Amino acid sequence: MGIADLGEIAKSFQCSVFRRIGAGSVEVMAAGLEKIERRLQSRAPLIGPWLRRRALRDLAELGTPGACRMLARTVAYTADGETRHQAFVFLRDLARTGNKPAREALCRLVINSDYGPARDEALAARYQPQEEIHRALFLFMTGQWEAYEALDFDHHMLRTAYSAVSQRLRDRIAGQARSQGRLEWVDIAAGGRAGKRLGTMTDAEWKMVIALLRDEGQWQELWKLAQEAPPRWAGGIIRCLAAEEWTPAEADVRDFKELATYAKACHDLDTSLLFQFRRSLEGHTDEVRALAFLPDGRTLASGSGDRTVRIWDAKAGKCLHALAEHRGAINCLAVSSDGKHLVSGGKDGLPLLWRLTAKPLAIALDGHDAAITSVAISADCQWLATADSDGALQLWSVEHGSSRATLTGHEGAILAMQMASDGGTLVTGGADGLVRLWDVPSGRLRSTLAAHDSEPVPALAISPEGNLLATAAGNATGLYGLPGGEPLGVLLGHRQAVNCLAFSPDGQILLGGGADQEILTWRIRDGHLLHRVEAHSSQVTQLLVDPRGKIGMSVSGYGAGHDYSIRLWSLADGSLQRALYGHTRYISSIAQSPDGQYLASGGGDCTVRIWSSELSRLNRVPVGQISLADLEYAEQCGRDEHSLEAERAAWGLIACLVRRRRRTDIELDDAGPRSLRLGPYDIEID
Repeated sequence: MGIADLGEIAKSFQCSVFRRIGAGSVEVMAAGLEKIERRLQSRAPLIGPWLRRRALRDLAELGTPGACRMLARTVAYTADGETRHQAFVFLRDLARTGNKPAREALCRLVINSDYGPARDEALAARYQPQEEIHRALFLFMTGQWEAYEALDFDHHMLRTAYSAVSQRLRDRIAGQARSQGRLEWVDIAAGGRAGKRLGTMTDAEWKMVIALLRDEGQWQELWKLAQEAPPRWAGGIIRCLAAEEWTPAEADVRDFKELATYAKACHDLDTSLLFQFRRSLEGHTDEVRALAFLPDGRTLASGSGDRTVRIWDAKAGKCLHALAEHRGAINCLAVSSDGKHLVSGGKDGLPLLWRLTAKPLAIALDGHDAAITSVAISADCQWLATADSDGALQLWSVEHGSSRATLTGHEGAILAMQMASDGGTLVTGGADGLVRLWDVPSGRLRSTLAAHDSEPVPALAISPEGNLLATAAGNATGLYGLPGGEPLGVLLGHRQAVNCLAFSPDGQILLGGGADQEILTWRIRDGHLLHRVEAHSSQVTQLLVDPRGKIGMSVSGYGAGHDYSIRLWSLADGSLQRALYGHTRYISSIAQSPDGQYLASGGGDCTVRIWSSELSRLNRVPVGQISLADLEYAEQCGRDEHSLEAERAAWGLIACLVRRRRRTDIELDDAGPRSLRLGPYDIEID
């Protein structure tokens, strides 16, 4: 037995001092409980069981509310069966002596866990919690329905408890309701009389609600709920009703048939894969060459050939700032992860660091003699790097805007640059066919990698975890380990030069777009080519992967060909999901907000177009909360000939639900109280 084990034994005897304190300070009592809890968690091979038994005995001797709660938690959450049983016996025996905290803890244990002996003991001894709201939960969870109804006849206690408890306990309440056919749980899950939770119910809760009403044959109630639920669940309810060959009252038959048709047509549609045009941002007078979203997901920066940087509210469609400090076209932008800084670089060779305050201020980063080709900011927001067309590379302090180091080695333009997520590695790729790894912030050259056949390196990609580097050179893609740059393999498949690369959010898939008009996807773990996508009518120049990891986005820009669209395609099978049209000239740049809600595109027509996954958003909004403006937009999208048939059906479902809801509103205004009766409960519409 080691010194550490003897120390644990010694600590166990401190509890005798703790017990003698009696009415001593709360701080000392809390410290004693913490020591006991540490012993309860002991997994020492020889004395662990003894320490746990002693800890349980100490808790029983204390008998305080805190000690009883700790015994109950041990029963509920401890995996060791013997410890669990011992804790229950101590708690049971305390309760039998008349200890009120022990009885209360035993009742709470019944509410929070499915430990059978605790339930049997509490019911046999007729224990009940002291507080009414916990008593209502206890009666509900133990199936004492007459007593529950007498105490909580309007279910307000259960509703209040449900809104406040953990998801784990919500699932237990739902399971009890489902097994006993208790319809009032539907009202509770939906938020009660105000219907406040319709928009925040989890998928599990919706499935349980629908299954409960279906199992009870409550078809009319399901039909009423379908007219209030978010469209994605309304469609499921309507499909369920149609499958049962149920029909509503004669006045509703026409609407029901129309809704059933839409619901069936969009059954398998994954709306997270779809984007729709929202608005055009106008103000630039030359090509939009660079775009970057701020972390808030709605503020967008754009850089143009007109020498200006503009800051936009993408959601409202307003230009917040027009920044005209550059003397040449803007080539590149980067935003700090805290959203406080923006760096812009262009043909004037003078990068600008912007403090994004109410009135943005620019700090000139003087150190280049050629056009800036790339800019990057470290993940910790401390350092930024700037690169130019002569191969010069500079490291700067973000806080002070001062030069940290000058990095030399590339001959010719630096074509690509990225910071790894660790903030300590900078990677550059050049026209000289070399990839260089630099230490940040020292600027020390860590490694030099020779690209495939010494071809120029126009694109780099670093995996989200920062442990893999992909490089494009010619028609090959090299894979290297980071931070050291160990070669891992070469991915082949492109017939012409690779222009752009992107990793999936989980780092398991790499995408490459090339001059061969194709996009290839490889599985990283074995280099297997998963899909070959014929993406565009001209070379692919930029790739993005949606933050949710389901779709890839690609453009073909810089004046090559006549492909003015953004293509969205599935990472799962490589199938085309949507082509977004609207630009009248080539697309130079695309960017997506961190939350995936917005997509921005800019190009030769001098405009920035904002696209959003609006269908996905509206599908999760309760019908009564969808505005007239949303209805007008849904009707417009439902007529879009570029949309998939299933997508048009999803828009039709939303529009039909909202129109019907609006008609019902008028009728209810004339009739009186605005509420729906759902069996023994009701949900107000407003």
